[in-house]
Amino acid sequence: GVSRRATPPGSLGIGDSLRALRDPAFYRERSGQLGAVFRMAQFHRPVVVVTDLRLGMEVLQHAQGWLAHS
Repeated sequence: GVSRRATPPGSLGIGDSLRALRDPAFYRERSGQLGAVFRMAQFHRPVVVVTDLRLGMEVLQHAQGWLAHS
């Protein structure tokens, strides 16, 4: 399920951001290391990456209220 208790694993450093732009396998590899939900920075902004379709749909269902008010 979706939990708001913990911050996902990952790094907010520039290295992952640059590698994600260059390496087509980045998200698959990082997901293998950190799990289906991890954090990183893209263009100097923190993001949470969800690589599992079922889990991504669950996150979007819970986020409908947040997205409507942003």
